[in-house]
Amino acid sequence: MVKPVENYVYGNFLKIQKKLSDIDIKLTFLEDKRSFFISHDEFLDHYKKPPIMETFYRMMRKKFDILME
Repeated sequence: MVKPVENYVYGNFLKIQKKLSDIDIKLTFLEDKRSFFISHDEFLDHYKKPPIMETFYRMMRKKFDILME
């Protein structure tokens, strides 16, 4: 499944993953590389806590040179 970016959601799925492994079902998390412009790791490099959306969008516009004039 696609790895959730929200820590609390991911934590819940880790608990589910553990229960599934107890009955021999493997749940693998994959990073979503198609529906977002930056990786989760790159996002965490910029923000240690959830950003204000204005700040995030400003960073993305600068990174991709969109609406900068």
